Amino acid sequence: MTIAAIRLIFAIIKLVFYKDMMISQKKYALLSLVFAVVTAILVVFYLNSIGSKEKQLLRSKLNSFENLSTVVVAKADISPGTIISRNNVKVVKMLSAYVSKSSVADLNSILGKRAKSSIYAGEQISFHRVKEEAKSLSSEIKENHLALAIGIDEVSGVGREIKAGDKVDVFVVYENSSKAKLLLKAIPILNVVGQGVYGSAENPKGFLKARSDFSSVISSVVVQVTESQAAKLSYASEKGRIRLALLPLGEN
Repeated sequence: MTIAAIRLIFAIIKLVFYKDMMISQKKYALLSLVFAVVTAILVVFYLNSIGSKEKQLLRSKLNSFENLSTVVVAKADISPGTIISRNNVKVVKMLSAYVSKSSVADLNSILGKRAKSSIYAGEQISFHRVKEEAKSLSSEIKENHLALAIGIDEVSGVGREIKAGDKVDVFVVYENSSKAKLLLKAIPILNVVGQGVYGSAENPKGFLKARSDFSSVISSVVVQVTESQAAKLSYASEKGRIRLALLPLGEN
């Protein structure tokens, strides 16, 4: 049927233009009408020839050009590492046909995150283009508590086996004293600074020539304490030597 329709079009064109190449307005109108009719016939033939699944797919594609979807786009160019906020992104309505499947529709779901790479003005924001914002240490401190850093070495830091989330008892040995004193009990460790620098996968040999020198290298742990505990610990670290004792997992 398609071939017959095409032949019909050529026959009409020959009839219209063969005798006189000067096309009048009436001939333009006639030709447009013929093309419209033939196109409608071809569409009907095509729809009748395809299956129900193809019809459903075609219908959904046609609907996508009519329906609008919500999508988050960049207001201006966003550099890598920039925090996503209402100042640099906005929500717009866009034809569903042009909205990427990975695009973000909920603005609140990406606020506070950082751009992984450059995002250009008007570009749709996708989840794979942003990353979670690292939590700050201050967000982990309990109310009415402080974060305090303590300098440690391999001995005082339990062989550097202390990890964030552990709890320790703090002992102090003051100068000119032969006895250790229990200063604080069950103090939470918030962070460990310098742990794994020596002998790590990134630096297998470390900066030291001999393991005997290892104990002289200072790193630190950050503990969570109250104001009064911070005062005691600060004084003890200045006037004596601090020792940490790691508590069993789950012990208060």
